[in-house]
Amino acid sequence: MPQSKNRPRAVTPRRTSLVDHFRWYGIPPSPRHQELQEAARQAGWIPPWELKDQKPQKKKAGKRSGISRGGRMEIRRSLVYNALRQLNPKHQTKPYSNTSLEALRRKYDHLLTRNADDPDPILSGILSALTPADLKALKRVSDDTLLSDLKAIKRRHRTII
Repeated sequence: MPQSKNRPRAVTPRRTSLVDHFRWYGIPPSPRHQELQEAARQAGWIPPWELKDQKPQKKKAGKRSGISRGGRMEIRRSLVYNALRQLNPKHQTKPYSNTSLEALRRKYDHLLTRNADDPDPILSGILSALTPADLKALKRVSDDTLLSDLKAIKRRHRTII
């Protein structure tokens, strides 16, 4: 049935979006806001107005992490270079073939199993500088990362590969 022009339309109450429940209020507008925020905090949500204090700490931690990852990358590349030099000449001349990459992976993994008392002074120095966390991260390296390290070594030392 069509609505008459004289009769006012029914006003539907404005529903608040979920985002409105997570805005900062000095005094929460309703108990529902407070309950939702409390439930979210228990689930691990940190309100944005409390993050301002953490920003400098996170920035500092990110810089430390970046320096650590960069150092770990250089150590990994040194180990890859060392492993590459120990491969037989057939694998050294075609380092990107599947068999060469498999041999490189085996040699790289073998180098990580040695200990810091190794007779090779370079390898001994590298392994003695590693923390257990570094060693764990170096063992989890993917084949794609080894391949990219191999390419970086090729760019750096054009005469060896």
